[in-house]
Amino acid sequence: MEHVLAKTLHGSRLYGLNNPNSDWDYKSIHLPSKKECMLLRAPVNIHKQDEIFGVKAEYESFALQEFLKLAARGEDIVITMLHVPDHAIVTDSWTFKHLRKSRKLFYTKKMSGMVGYARSIAAKYALRAERMETV
Repeated sequence: MEHVLAKTLHGSRLYGLNNPNSDWDYKSIHLPSKKECMLLRAPVNIHKQDEIFGVKAEYESFALQEFLKLAARGEDIVITMLHVPDHAIVTDSWTFKHLRKSRKLFYTKKMSGMVGYARSIAAKYALRAERMETV
C-alpha cells in the first residue's frame, strides 16, 4: 500500500470548465511501500477509474521518483500540479509543500513535454474537424 503525499483536483473541474456530466479527475503523488521498493515492484504510475452513485472519477498517481523525473523534464502535468490553487489540493504534505515552494527549480527552456502535448491535442482536434467536415 502506498502513502499519498499529495492529491490534487485536475481536469475540467480544476479550470472551472465542468458541466453536470463532467467526471472528477485527480492527480496524486505517492511514496511506494518499503516492501514494494525492496522487491523492486514499486509502481511508478497508478491509474484507477471508479464510479460512485453514478459519478465517475479518474485517479492517476505518480511515485515520488517518477514525479521528480517528470518535473526535471518540465512535463506539463507536473508543472500543473505544482501550480494548482490551494482550494484544489485534496491531500497535502510537508513534501508537497516543499515541492510547490521550490517549483521554480523545475522550469526549463526545453519545452519538449509541452510541445508534444500540444501536438497530440492539435492532431486530435484536427481529426475531429475532418470527421465533422465529412459528415
